[in-house]
Amino acid sequence: MDQPVYSPDVLLGAIRTGNAVATVRLARMFGDESGIVAAIRSFELHGLPYWDVSIRFEDGRIEEARLGDEAVPGGLAPGDRVRVSKAGMMIIGLGREVD
Repeated sequence: MDQPVYSPDVLLGAIRTGNAVATVRLARMFGDESGIVAAIRSFELHGLPYWDVSIRFEDGRIEEARLGDEAVPGGLAPGDRVRVSKAGMMIIGLGREVD
């Protein structure tokens, strides 16, 4: 039986052998990536502020996330460049990208 594409053994083996495809998959799972805010909407849930954001990445992917107020810089608007922090292929925070 084949191992899942994202299993740790497959990814670590790919890094050791220099498999670029698996290394890119690992980079998308954890770490930071540049993107552009495609859409952003604030809302309140149980009295706390949250944000629904859509991020467009340089390769054309669009990913969405629901983040707490502490994970989104103030004054963010569509078109702003951001640094996207990810863990386990999920967006966990945004930061302004400094030119």
